[in-house]
Order: sequence, then C-alpha cells, then structure tokens
Amino acid sequence: MVWCLHRPLTITLFPETKASRMKPILILLSLLMTGQAITSLAAYSSPRRDTPHAGRKSTAAKHRIVFQVNVDGQEQWQGVLANVENLQKEFGPRNTQIEVVCFGKGVDMLLNTDAPLAERIAKDHATGVTFAACQNTLRARKLSPADLLPSASTVPSGVTEIVRRQEAGWAYIKGG
Repeated sequence: MVWCLHRPLTITLFPETKASRMKPILILLSLLMTGQAITSLAAYSSPRRDTPHAGRKSTAAKHRIVFQVNVDGQEQWQGVLANVENLQKEFGPRNTQIEVVCFGKGVDMLLNTDAPLAERIAKDHATGVTFAACQNTLRARKLSPADLLPSASTVPSGVTEIVRRQEAGWAYIKGG
C-alpha cells in the first residue's frame, strides 16, 4: 500500500477476477486431497499392528473359524487338519475357536475306522477343536453317532451349522 496525501492508494498487480478468487480455495482443496492420499498410502503400505508376524502370538480377540469338509479322501482331510493346526500355531489355541463341520462324503473323516486320522483328530480335539458330523448325512447313509470317533459330535444339518456360524461372524474355510 502506498499513501498518497489523504487517502490510501492500493496498487493491484493482478486485477481481481472470479478465477483469482477461486485460486486459494483450489489450492486448499488440492492440499487436503494430497494429504488424504498420503495418509491412505501410508495406511495401506504399513502392516496392521494387530496382525501377528514372525511368530508373535496375537493379542486380539478370539479368532472363530468354521471349516467345511464335504469331500472324501485322506489327502484332503490331512490338509484340513494341517490348516487347523497351523491356525492354532499362529494364533494360539486359547485365541482360536475352531469347528470342523463334516457332511456328505466328508462324514467319512469322522468315522471310527481310521486309526492314524483318529489319533490326529483326538489330539486336535484335546486343544479345543470341535468336530461335528451332519445328522442328515448320517441318517441318509444309515449311520449312527456310535459309528463316529469319540471326539466327534453331531449337528442337525451341516450346511445350516455353517450358515449359522457365518451369520455369527465366524470366518469360513472350505476344506478339501
């Protein structure tokens, strides 16, 4: 500002236009958007603090997982049991609630006919894993709960058990 006699004299280097009035607003918006983008990238690229890494045990709430087993075959069943054991190894048995629901051909996994598999299922059951056989499948195949391993329980319907667990917020894993 330059003073000239009795009144102030304002010298404008750039005449004021609608675009020049919008410039500070546009600059502010672009700075805000850039800040949001940087924050989003930082959150995306950094590991979550509640995710266990390098053998650390999770301190988060209990992990609830339901496995579906409706396939036949030792290889598939061994794979399911390996996944169950890996979950417990990573999160700890106290931090997991695991249910293995068997129906259709998967019920054979829980029949009292396979000693090596029975030992492994008993070991997992001892750590808190629930093994459930579908009563609909048992009836259709003319089997009874007495034909199942001692560690196995039954549910009225394997499919509805899985649906109920998912509706209650359980993670779902299709085994086999």
